Amino acid sequence: MNYLEFKDYIEMNSKAYKVFITKAAKYQIDKNDKRSKYKKWRVEQINSKIYFMWNNVIAKLYNDVFESRGRKVRTYKEWVNYLDKKKTIKRFDKSISKLKFR
Repeated sequence: MNYLEFKDYIEMNSKAYKVFITKAAKYQIDKNDKRSKYKKWRVEQINSKIYFMWNNVIAKLYNDVFESRGRKVRTYKEWVNYLDKKKTIKRFDKSISKLKFR
């Protein structure tokens, strides 16, 4: 499973995506509200930053899974089985639900 397949799999099978996007959007909007009138970001910039943050989280998760066992797991099905066996999505959902931005 490559990174994009992994990302799609997580986004389709996890609650974390919606939770993270909601929390990150609130954080970025609050942050933007504190900026001076002339330094406020456009909606496109805020959205870009939110998805940049999400991609960083997914990249970290992918690298962690890959380093722990992914090198020996070759096919898409083996990856899915490994993720299920390790309860990766359940643990990821739980950690994202506890996530707080400062």
